[in-house]
Amino acid sequence: ARPAPGRELPLPSEIRPIAVLERATAHLIDLADSPFSGTYAFIADRLRAVVADMAVQAIQDERAARIYETIVRYHALAAVRHANEVSYSAYHNHELLSKALVSLMHIYANSLPADDARVLARAEFHAYHLLL
Repeated sequence: ARPAPGRELPLPSEIRPIAVLERATAHLIDLADSPFSGTYAFIADRLRAVVADMAVQAIQDERAARIYETIVRYHALAAVRHANEVSYSAYHNHELLSKALVSLMHIYANSLPADDARVLARAEFHAYHLLL
């Protein structure tokens, strides 16, 4: 993956391994139950950083799929829960949701589901993709 224009690739010591990304994502989702003011922007920014770390490492396995699924669910819920909040940007949230879904669809296209539960998860996210 290439960095954004004007940005350098991060140093290897700055990139978190997949196990750390899983724990970070779970922690951020736990924070989502906090009051919205101030938490949405923080959580969205940190989830964006998780996605960036996975992209730099080209992680596209089942563990990455589960992280993307969590991120998609978060942004879908934020779209409903916070639509009328002043500090919430529907455009920004939709952009993050769409990018996570595209990455997830790419993983799905290049791998087979491990079991029936994963088949059901894929159906759920393909439906989200069709709705957007």
